[in-house]
Amino acid sequence: TGSSTEATSQVLSTMSTITGDPASLSSDSQTGALGLLGNVVGGASENGIDPDAAASTASTVSSLLDASLFATNETDTGLGGQMAGTVGSLAGAMIAKAYGGQSQSVSSANMELTATRTDCGTRGDGAFGVPSGGPGVSSMPE
Repeated sequence: TGSSTEATSQVLSTMSTITGDPASLSSDSQTGALGLLGNVVGGASENGIDPDAAASTASTVSSLLDASLFATNETDTGLGGQMAGTVGSLAGAMIAKAYGGQSQSVSSANMELTATRTDCGTRGDGAFGVPSGGPGVSSMPE
C-alpha cells in the first residue's frame, strides 16, 4: 500500500519466482505467500499494475493453486475466499487506469482472467473533459 508501481511489479515478480516450485514451500510459507500476494495486489488496485506484473501475479496464483495447501484443504472456505479476493483485486488493478470499454487479459496454467472497464469518466486525469477555448465551445455546465 502506498508503494510505486515499479516496487509493486518487483515484489510480484519476486513472488512468482519464489512460488514457482510450490512443492518446496511449507504450508506456512504457502499461507504467507497467499496473504502477501493479497496485500500487494489489493494495495495496487488504486494505482494499477502493468501487464508484466499481472502475468507475475497470475503465475503466483497458479502456483499456489497447485500447492499442497489447496490440495489438502479443498473445503477450506477461508482459503478459497482469500484467493477469490486476491483474484478480484488483480482484476481491479489490471484496469485501474483504463478508459471505459478497455480490457486487459492474463492467463496461467490454472487461471484465465479478463477484466473490462465498464464505466467511463472516472479517471482523474481529465481524459473525458472538453478542452476550453475550442471552436463552438463557450463553456461547460458545472
